[in-house]
Amino acid sequence: MPTFSQEKKVSLNLKNASLEQVFAEIEKQNDVIFIYRQELIDKANKVTVYCDNASLNETLKNILAKSRLDFIVKGRQIVITPRTPLRAETPPEIKITGKVTNNKGEPLIGADILIKGTIKGTTTNLDGNYSINVPENAILIFSFLGYQKKEVAVDGKAELNVKMAEATTELQEVSFVFNTGYQEIPKERTNGSFTLINNSLLNRSTSTNIINRLENITSSLLFDKRSTGSPTLSIRGQSTIQSNATPLIVVDNFPYEGDISTINPNDIENITILKDAVAASIWGARAGNGVIVIVTKKGRLEQPLTIEVNSNLSVVSKPDLYYNRQFLNSSDFIDVEKSLFDKGYYLADETNISHPVISPVVQLLIAKRDGRISSEEAESTIARYRTEDVRRDFSKYLYRNSFEQQYSISLKGGGTKVRYYLSGGFDKNTTNLVRNGLDRVSVNTLLAYHPTPQLEISTNMVYTHSNQVTNNNGSNYITSGGTKGLYPYARLADNDGNPLSVVHDYNTDFVNQAKGNGLLDWSYVPLEELRNADYRVTTNDMRINSSIKYNFNNSFNIEGRYQFQQQDENNRNFQNENRYYTRNLINQYAYTSTNGTVVFPVPIGAILDNSYSSIVSHSTRAQANYSREWTNEHQLSILAGIEMRLTNTTGSASRIYGYNDNVLTFSDVDYITDYLKNPTGYSSRIPSGGWLSDQTDRNISYYGNASYSYKSRYMVSASARKDKSNLFGVDANQKGVPLWSAGIGWKLSSENFYPSESWLSLLKLRSSYGYSGNVNKSLTAYATGTYGNTFLTGLPYIQLLTPPNPNLRWEKTKMINWGVDFETKDRLLLGSIEYYTKKGIDLIGRSTLDPTIGFEVGGRNEFTGNNASMKGRGIDVQLDIKKSIGTINWSAQLLYSYAKDEITRYDFKNSSITSYFSGYSPVVGNSRYSVYSLKWGGLDPENGDPQIFVGGLISKDYTTIMSRLTTEDLVYHGSAIPTHFGSFRNNFRFRDFQIGFNISYKFGYYFRKSSIIYINLFNGWQGHADFSKRWVNPGDEKITQVPSMPAPGTSSTRDDVYTYSDILVEKGDHIRFQDINISYDLNRSRYNWLPFNKASIYGYINNIGIIWRANKDKLDPDYATHSYPAPRSFAIGIKVQF
Repeated sequence: MPTFSQEKKVSLNLKNASLEQVFAEIEKQNDVIFIYRQELIDKANKVTVYCDNASLNETLKNILAKSRLDFIVKGRQIVITPRTPLRAETPPEIKITGKVTNNKGEPLIGADILIKGTIKGTTTNLDGNYSINVPENAILIFSFLGYQKKEVAVDGKAELNVKMAEATTELQEVSFVFNTGYQEIPKERTNGSFTLINNSLLNRSTSTNIINRLENITSSLLFDKRSTGSPTLSIRGQSTIQSNATPLIVVDNFPYEGDISTINPNDIENITILKDAVAASIWGARAGNGVIVIVTKKGRLEQPLTIEVNSNLSVVSKPDLYYNRQFLNSSDFIDVEKSLFDKGYYLADETNISHPVISPVVQLLIAKRDGRISSEEAESTIARYRTEDVRRDFSKYLYRNSFEQQYSISLKGGGTKVRYYLSGGFDKNTTNLVRNGLDRVSVNTLLAYHPTPQLEISTNMVYTHSNQVTNNNGSNYITSGGTKGLYPYARLADNDGNPLSVVHDYNTDFVNQAKGNGLLDWSYVPLEELRNADYRVTTNDMRINSSIKYNFNNSFNIEGRYQFQQQDENNRNFQNENRYYTRNLINQYAYTSTNGTVVFPVPIGAILDNSYSSIVSHSTRAQANYSREWTNEHQLSILAGIEMRLTNTTGSASRIYGYNDNVLTFSDVDYITDYLKNPTGYSSRIPSGGWLSDQTDRNISYYGNASYSYKSRYMVSASARKDKSNLFGVDANQKGVPLWSAGIGWKLSSENFYPSESWLSLLKLRSSYGYSGNVNKSLTAYATGTYGNTFLTGLPYIQLLTPPNPNLRWEKTKMINWGVDFETKDRLLLGSIEYYTKKGIDLIGRSTLDPTIGFEVGGRNEFTGNNASMKGRGIDVQLDIKKSIGTINWSAQLLYSYAKDEITRYDFKNSSITSYFSGYSPVVGNSRYSVYSLKWGGLDPENGDPQIFVGGLISKDYTTIMSRLTTEDLVYHGSAIPTHFGSFRNNFRFRDFQIGFNISYKFGYYFRKSSIIYINLFNGWQGHADFSKRWVNPGDEKITQVPSMPAPGTSSTRDDVYTYSDILVEKGDHIRFQDINISYDLNRSRYNWLPFNKASIYGYINNIGIIWRANKDKLDPDYATHSYPAPRSFAIGIKVQF
């Protein structure tokens, strides 16, 4: 500390005076001059000082200490400097008390108070009062449900009373802290592209799957629903061609292995989306598709026990089965059958030794032709069939309203040395399909112990148990067997509800003879199949996450983490002797012995299929962290660490025959002998149903990250990582890949030259550049193959699947990102705009292989390796609007994303032109998922035949047309997935009532709609509503583009020409009214008679409907290939906090 002459004295009597006023008064009384930087004094708090003839030295010490300033004496000059604490200095703690109220002065009960930068905090009592021990220079964060968060500096005060303002909505932006899985980064210090989804935004929807709650609430994240099942996620478009394209999902610092749907959404605190290289490259070779970081809830030190109960019920409407246009009404279908019968189309089936299935109408026509029934009797029955519609029975017996129930309870809190979190959840879902459902139980425990202020030891254990029942696969799986769909006039039950059989696999005459020949009943009764089905999937997921962290001082700490995860899945398919599959298999292998008795090589009884899969993962991490801020200008953060991960995935399956579920007995089966199958006469062995699998991944990584900011105005950051894996390379130096990133940021609005009166109070520019990677686990540096046994000798063999590739490399993605963050002076508008480019390097793809090498798979001479590359570009925009209109607070968020990708290299050209119509054949210069078609040439006016352009000329030469087509004849429409997408979310709050809605949109993509395919109608009984629009007479080509019905035996190429023509390609652009959210809050601060601190009653409506679409057929582009779109759902729930 500086010395100062004791002879200099000063007398002061100043109240709420600035330091400039104090210094001026001292200069009047003493022959001294103060020298300082104006910005230091501007940041200092006002002071109140009273002294009489006191030492100037002591007086200055007391005045400057509260402002973290110091002074140096140089002769007559007193130089004011920032105070620099000693490295290991720990600020002294003081006890703070106070009261938290709303704008009306009413106490807020249960408000959270957290010391910024720590997990230490407390809550207010029934009177809104609180007390807490904090460092004298601490900053306290006050938060309460429905109110804006508020940060208050302690500045040595012993009492802090805080008034909180009501929040406008969940869009309120306050001190965002992004979690990368390795560190927490305040938003103001980031150069990368992050999106934080807070707890209130996650809970505006009610799905039991946490990933589904992310749809339409963040930019750059697209849900691709083209395929049935769970949608495919992508962040900023496509980054790979043949490898895993889904984002990496991280839960509590480690990648999550297995099914993410097992996680209880009520345990999630927030989610951060890492989008660019600076944000995601710390995850290295698994970050090429972006990263989703999930953080679960945790307790805090010195936090009173808080109990939260949440329950909701969702009702999902029964699907609209009449939406599907791939259905032909019974009358038209029967007319087709009669027309084909008259032309002898079914004669071959009548004499076929395999007794193929024949529809009831054709059986009537055969019986009438053969004189077994009269014409009147046949026509009377057919007339009744014309009035039937199997969709009525499907809707009645197979589908229902779905009910999804969620219940959860959590307890959290902490003392001076321990913090804890405990939760339990139960979900019960009955799906839209009858006899399907899911029960899930989850338990989450966290305990953190602080034996000393510097040391933290924590353990988190999460266990989830789920039972899923899948006994009903839907109407699409009820068929007539083989390639046949179900005829539209079928009935599943009679007028009294008794189950009826439908023709399946074999004709009725053959089935009726089965019992008389000593076989089991061979009839197929769909509703009995549904009643007897017993398919269950049991999943157990255990995750243990332990950590130890030691703080050497306020700047430096080290931590070690270990996670064990095991997810076991057991599939049990019990098919009793009444199931058609069981009876059919028993009958197929049955034969008559020489003594005339029927022998059953497949024993009579049930068939039990069991399969088991397990993922066991061990992850460890050692990391050192350094973070320091000095002179209020410099902030440095550095981390470095090593990470190791081992994941073992195993699986097995078995089958037993003649199983008795009551006494657990079964029969032995001969799997070696070849039997003649009944009725085809082909030889075959009894299927064993057994298999084994085992895969081990070992990874080791070294990583580091550093960031520096000056005056919170200039920011630079860099990260580097090297990943090594047992999958890549033969030599040690080929097993790893180095990846890195760098970023810069400039807070332009903090510059002295920036106009203070500018309407933009915040303006920040940032940019990043770097590399991340991707892994394809289906490939390795060594040759791979599959074991089998030859049919003739039974000896084992290996079928080579991939040749050795010692030069196999990791996929890499280079990304450049530019961004601007802004905020208006009145906070009416705030947001960000980003533009990025990316390039995929060393991507996995196919390549033609020299046939003289001697390697082929399935007759194809090709090789899969690092044979491709692609590039992409895009824009992400987020605009938040907040406006108070009287007592109503309105907020809105507009999200817009543009993502465009392009193949720049692909060393394989598909020889089949039809492969391009599936959307999975990459073409250089076009999008990864593209829509191609053939140029439509209209209908032939003479007969309604479809025509296309080949080589610039109209053609309908179906025998050669496909062989003459080249890629030059293809019409490229564009991307099969949206290139422009986003949402517009609004929220209105009036006191304790809140209502919001979300409108989503997708543009810039195409889809191929379905239409009539005559060969499928003739051979597969699959019709289409477009049949009624077909060409019938000359001149119809002027009013329709649907081809005429061809003669039986016409080449299927005729159908292909129409199916793949551009006349069936539609724009997918649409705007959707996605959802409505309503809630009403009850707070004890307003209603002091309430037995709880706060509660929220809420409702939610999802999948409301499409507002506008580009196609004229009223098709939902998101579900173009589905039987029906997602049904509307309704939910109601209550959340209570004690």
